[in-house]
Amino acid sequence: MTHTKIIWNKVYYSIDMESEDESKIKRKKIATDVCKALGIWDTVGKKWSLLILRHLSANDIMHFNEIKRLLGISSNVLAKKLKQLEQEGLVTRRAVYENSPPRVEYKLTPLAKELDAIFIGLDKWIAKWESRNKLN
Repeated sequence: MTHTKIIWNKVYYSIDMESEDESKIKRKKIATDVCKALGIWDTVGKKWSLLILRHLSANDIMHFNEIKRLLGISSNVLAKKLKQLEQEGLVTRRAVYENSPPRVEYKLTPLAKELDAIFIGLDKWIAKWESRNKLN
């Protein structure tokens, strides 16, 4: 940060100015942060992904057919979405062979479990957003 004195009507004013380099660095950091957020949103924000994560967050462990029934989603689409979430490290899959046919359990990874706080905050924000028209 540099200080520049400007003479204007013979009065000295001290102005804090940012160098061009500092400004460029800040803009680049903001752009990078936005790109990171968009990358995460690209995973979490895809159709069905957020709903699957919310249900797993609320229920800890769920079987494939439970998720399918709750969401009203086809088996193929659900399998594809769960596989994507598993590849991203957000969901773990475990086959339970005690039953015949074997059942598959899904749960959030510890990293994805941290999304709980974000989901709660998102729910609060949504409630405010929905109530904005009620206030008028």
